[in-house]
Amino acid sequence: MKKIINLLIVLTFCLAIIVPISVLADTQITQNGNNIANTAVVFNVEPSYTVTIPLTVELEGEYGKAFSKRSAITVKDVFLENSKKYVNVKLSSDFTLASQSNPDITLKYKVYKGSDSSGSEIANSNSVGTFYTEKGEQTQDIFFMTTSVPKYAGNYSDTVVFNISVEGDD
Repeated sequence: MKKIINLLIVLTFCLAIIVPISVLADTQITQNGNNIANTAVVFNVEPSYTVTIPLTVELEGEYGKAFSKRSAITVKDVFLENSKKYVNVKLSSDFTLASQSNPDITLKYKVYKGSDSSGSEIANSNSVGTFYTEKGEQTQDIFFMTTSVPKYAGNYSDTVVFNISVEGDD
């Protein structure tokens, strides 16, 4: 019985070696033919990146002054096809905060690149930042600020849309 079990183990091992070799062989070389064959070695890595935008930017300030807040766009582990391609993050908004209790009461605001209003202003549909292939985290600070002092108390809101695309030359 022990010999039969050992024989079955040896046969199983032999089949395990033979089967993958015969299954994986796409090119057959015969004794009568040319004894040269080629194999292509290929792989594919899909482009990838992770963009994080703020869920909410709550402006801060005090009565009689403009309200503002610094926030950031973070892009992590950008991996694209070549050095000329980049992730472009664009901002889309009418830059108008509306009172939730009375939509006729509005307040304009601006968005700037950087940590305060000394940075360049970001216009509607313009780029917040471009991010090239790089392992790790890349950050672009953005600064929101009302253009005037609120006349009325209340909750004001607006929706900013961030459009993310891969751009650049092939």
